[in-house]
Amino acid sequence: MGSTAQSSPYHLGMPEHPPIERELREKIGITDSITISSRHYMAAQHLWSARHQARQCAEIESSRYGDVPVFDVQHRAYSMGAVLASVTFLEALVNEVFRDAADTTEGNTNTRVEPLGKSAIALMGEFWDASEQGGLLRRCTRQISDGAIVCWQAEA
Repeated sequence: MGSTAQSSPYHLGMPEHPPIERELREKIGITDSITISSRHYMAAQHLWSARHQARQCAEIESSRYGDVPVFDVQHRAYSMGAVLASVTFLEALVNEVFRDAADTTEGNTNTRVEPLGKSAIALMGEFWDASEQGGLLRRCTRQISDGAIVCWQAEA
């Protein structure tokens, strides 16, 4: 990730360990640290938005039953929004699942991906890591116990 100075929360001219933290480390003898992370899943919110906007379209359409079709900017906005939110839902869901697979370590499997099985999770994590690093995976088909996953990416 880079030097400690860049990744430290104190990289803006603050000391590496603030005085209180340094005092606690010295008096209590803290030698280890823990990391806590949080992920905000957005796929469900995109799905809610798509469904909401689709319902808005349906309400407008049902109120015009039998009328001559007419351009309605509000209806168009809701219908475009529903389609776009559907696309962002799908992309967010795929990204969330692959990211969870990539973050899986031995003995630490996210419950969202656990049903996929260890082999699928490992392969998905490998694919995600390679794509995140700008690396290219060769065309491959790997038979795994849970099924076949086909990776298609152009060779360098």
